[in-house]
Amino acid sequence: TAAGVIVDDTAKTYRLVPPPSAAPPARPREPSLPTEHGYTRAEEDDGEAWRAFSADQQATIERLLLERTIAKRTRQFDLADSLRAQLGEAGVIVDDKARAFRVIVKRSVNKEDPSR
Repeated sequence: TAAGVIVDDTAKTYRLVPPPSAAPPARPREPSLPTEHGYTRAEEDDGEAWRAFSADQQATIERLLLERTIAKRTRQFDLADSLRAQLGEAGVIVDDKARAFRVIVKRSVNKEDPSR
């Protein structure tokens, strides 16, 4: 059968059999990576804090959220934590349970408080 021929000596016959299909070896399926981060923006201040960011800054925040989502999906948790810290430094608080993020206005602290 390795040659694709089966011989029956008793009946003095033969028959051809098709070769087994050469199916490619099964590869583990890679998880599909998201193209959107899936978080919603909580607007506790009617979006004032979000609008304080430039369009480029907003795009960077959206990109960091997506990169963090991908890092979590691919189980790169140290990277996901690092991205969360970067977002926090920019004033973006991520709530994974609610799948939401909110923006807080960073206020500078004046060391020389004139009221003292």
